[in-house]
Amino acid sequence: MAMERSIDIDISSAGTLAEPDAPATDGAILAGRKFGIDLSNHLSRPVTSDLIDSTSLVLCMERHHVMDLVTQHRADLAVVFSLAELARRAVQEPARSPTETLDDWLGRLGDGRSAASVLSGHRDDIADPIGRSNRMYRSAAREI
Repeated sequence: MAMERSIDIDISSAGTLAEPDAPATDGAILAGRKFGIDLSNHLSRPVTSDLIDSTSLVLCMERHHVMDLVTQHRADLAVVFSLAELARRAVQEPARSPTETLDDWLGRLGDGRSAASVLSGHRDDIADPIGRSNRMYRSAAREI
């Protein structure tokens, strides 16, 4: 989508419990194919504090992933969201203006947000399908 809109962005993937250089699971590969995404050459990598420190925005599947990054990797809660939480907050707020920086927009979306609100608020999770059925992978892919 970013390429279609000529948005200059670097996107990468890392996991809170990922084994280094593991191939994508069969379920992920099959689910990706349904959406025109080829994951056959994907290799996993674990999240590191250095990776987080060099990132403007971190998106997670589940709220507990957000809190893992904040507590174990000193990630700034202001830039770490579950994808569902960010989407929910983005539609509740006025759209980002062309002159608004990403940092300012994220600040506006995260206004009043705390660790307690992340954990106890809306059910802003996309169930992580790792180790589950192909159906769960397809469901997660649709939600993403």
